[in-house]
Amino acid sequence: MKKIFLLFFFLYCYRLEIPEKPQNVYKEASYNKKLKIWEYRTTTEEILWNTEGKMIHKAYRKNDLYEGEYISFFENGVISEKGIYKEGYRIGKWFFYFPNGNLYLEIEYNQQMVDSNLFTLNSSIGNEMGTYIRYYPDGRIEEEGFYFAGKLHLKRIRYYSDGSINFIGYYNLGKKENRWKFYYKKKLIREEIYKNDQLIEMIRY
Repeated sequence: MKKIFLLFFFLYCYRLEIPEKPQNVYKEASYNKKLKIWEYRTTTEEILWNTEGKMIHKAYRKNDLYEGEYISFFENGVISEKGIYKEGYRIGKWFFYFPNGNLYLEIEYNQQMVDSNLFTLNSSIGNEMGTYIRYYPDGRIEEEGFYFAGKLHLKRIRYYSDGSINFIGYYNLGKKENRWKFYYKKKLIREEIYKNDQLIEMIRY
């Protein structure tokens, strides 16, 4: 009798740890107590909600890999990132946002051009391919440049929050090259010359 009582007691306590399922959460969804989220997963679809029923993630899958549209949300319901997957790789242009809805980063990916070392460590990086633009919260451009197979390549420009240039530099497959120029209050204050990622000379003004 005591064992039966304990069993029901533990079952009761377990149920207390599970919040009431919001109406908009699929009835087939299960509660992840560790992450404190509702989960709906099939072989082709994946949706996550917080305890209040706000969607925090929606994606599609094929052969256990992300395939097709991917979108995630902040707790306030604003989109945090969106893009397209193909066979588990990010492809095309992806968009990342601030919690207020303003654009934070737009960046391009390519399934075929991959830095295998970076991609192995984190499948969300390593196949950046093309231009990127990063923004300040007010919408002004903070930085722009180019990636090739997951590595910074060619020109990179960073701006101060007032729109003036902070620096202009160059890369060759992730390694600093050529003459870098640094500015302060729109005046050139320093130049750095690189070769194969090594600083060769610095000139101050």
